[in-house]
Amino acid sequence: MRVVTAAFAIAAGFIVLLGYFFPAQLGSLRLLLLDWGIIIAGMAVLVGILIWLLCKWKNSVPVKKAARMAFCWSYRSLSRLGLG
Repeated sequence: MRVVTAAFAIAAGFIVLLGYFFPAQLGSLRLLLLDWGIIIAGMAVLVGILIWLLCKWKNSVPVKKAARMAFCWSYRSLSRLGLG
């Protein structure tokens, strides 16, 4: 699965690079890939900030340390599965 993901990322980067050299043929595809990349990166930042805030909030509430760490690790794991 990692090979497929890496191949897709390399192909998308190559298409974006070629779009700069051949704007008439690949310009619209380049813009589409860049737009999707910006949207995905923005969502990743928002999810990261949300997880950070939730872990900080949960760390300020007096509970057992093991329960607190399990909460943070579960959110981090879910975000990595969702994004990656």
